[in-house]
Amino acid sequence: MEAPTRPIRSTTPVRPVDWPIRKQNRVRIPCSPLYLYLPSLVYRDKHEKDLPKVDIFVCTADPVIEPPVMVINTVLSVMAYDYPPEKLSVYLSDDGGSDITYYALREASRFAKHWLPFCKKFKVEPRSPAAYFNSSDDPLDANQSKELVLIKIF
Repeated sequence: MEAPTRPIRSTTPVRPVDWPIRKQNRVRIPCSPLYLYLPSLVYRDKHEKDLPKVDIFVCTADPVIEPPVMVINTVLSVMAYDYPPEKLSVYLSDDGGSDITYYALREASRFAKHWLPFCKKFKVEPRSPAAYFNSSDDPLDANQSKELVLIKIF
C-alpha cells in the first residue's frame, strides 16, 4: 500500500472550536482612528520640538512603468504630511534620468506652493492631489471652493 501524499492534519477537528478564540482576539484590538488621533494630539502639543528629523526617499527609474503623475502625487502627498516642515525632507531619486519626470517635478513645485497651504488650512484628506480631485464626496464650503478654483487655475 502506498503512503499518503498529504499527511492527515491532527488539528482539523479542533478548528471549529479554535475559531471563536482567534476571532475574539481580533475583535478586541482597537481599530478606530480615534485611538490613533487622541494620543497624537497629546504628543504633538507636548513634544513637537522633540520629533525626529525624517528623510523620505521616493525612487523611480522608468517613466513608462512608473508614470510621472503617480510619482509626483506621491511626493506631494508626503510633503503634505502633518509634520513640522523643518523636520521633514523629501527626496526624489530618478535613476532613469527622465526628462518627463524632471519637468513634472518642476510643475509640481509650482503647484505645491498652492496645494500644501490648502491641505493645511482645510485639513484635506486624502492628501494626494489625484485622490482628492477624483473623490468629490465632501461638499465644499464657499471659501474652500474659491481656493480650489484658484489652485486649478495655476
